[in-house]
Amino acid sequence: MKYIKIAIASLLGLGFLYSCETKEPQFGPGTGEVEFRTNAITVLENSGLFTIPLDLTGAPGGYPVTVNIKAEGIDVDNVDDYLIISSRTIKITRANNSYVQLIPRFQATDDSDHQIKLTIESINGASIGAKKECIVTITNVNAIQYGQYEFASTTSNPATWTLILSEGPENTYIVSNICDSEYTPALIGEFDPETKQLVCDGRVNGKTIYGSLFNNLNYGVYNGKNPLAFLGGGNDGKEPIVFNVNENWELSATTSTFIMLELVLNEAGTAIVDQIELCSFSGNATLTYLGETGGEVWPF
Repeated sequence: MKYIKIAIASLLGLGFLYSCETKEPQFGPGTGEVEFRTNAITVLENSGLFTIPLDLTGAPGGYPVTVNIKAEGIDVDNVDDYLIISSRTIKITRANNSYVQLIPRFQATDDSDHQIKLTIESINGASIGAKKECIVTITNVNAIQYGQYEFASTTSNPATWTLILSEGPENTYIVSNICDSEYTPALIGEFDPETKQLVCDGRVNGKTIYGSLFNNLNYGVYNGKNPLAFLGGGNDGKEPIVFNVNENWELSATTSTFIMLELVLNEAGTAIVDQIELCSFSGNATLTYLGETGGEVWPF
């Protein structure tokens, strides 16, 4: 996936990431050896945070064992453009549960797979083991950038609002905050990389709807009283909502229709006497990427 939403997280343990301002004591290697647990790992662009464990065997010359790691691009010039590495100096304590933390970087215009080689360059307190190298393969997946988008249209009610696109189940997307309303459902969409379109066919996140959500009166109640109706386009109100995706893998436009109606009931609650449009959009609308929903804060 061309982008991954990375949420704010707490520090993931100081035992393997801490640094010391005083001069580090120098140990002999003892009988200890440090190596990567694996020689190779493959991740998708949308994998987010992943780890590569370091294994310490034998008796080191002292703790903490300090491991210095070098990162080189096999087919890229600048590693930092493609891979965020938590630290190239890892401390192994007696708990012996240390690892390197990494996050693939977003490359909007690069649709190729890439490889980066990690090498244990030097160790204080142990020797370098047999698995001193690990090849990280970053696999490209064409998909859409998560985050906030400004939705703007002269035929929208309201005229502008903030759409939120996030990760959904089983390679789908969740479109939420439609019309900035607490009553609009979070729609599930599927991306077609050939047509570069995100299609929301009426499925709703977190609730099972039999048939299409659109033209279905069984989702939600407005102000605790009247039922809500949701319509898509077409004569039957069941046309899907389709978003176009631009060359930067961002939502860019839609010509689809969406209407949310409050169905006003009579006092007995047995018949619909009126309908009130609560929000809608129809016709040409543009979407502008605003950024990450939680801010670009790395979890280490």
